Amino acid sequence: MKNVLLITEKPSVSRAISQVIGSSFGDFNITYKPLHGHITCLYEPEKYKDSWKSWDINELPMIPSNFKYEITDKNYLKR
Repeated sequence: MKNVLLITEKPSVSRAISQVIGSSFGDFNITYKPLHGHITCLYEPEKYKDSWKSWDINELPMIPSNFKYEITDKNYLKR
């Protein structure tokens, strides 16, 4: 059996999925780990380009070539 860690946004989602799938599925043992809220978010515009910090209408639309994510609360991962 292979072990799987299933991370969800909140406890109610873990409960709902576990009620359907259970603690095993095929050859997989499933461990559920609910978090509490979003742990990542998109970069703010100024992290892509300095000129996007001022929200100049001439800079619109602000669409990066590749969207980047960051951890919202790095201390959360240590808990």
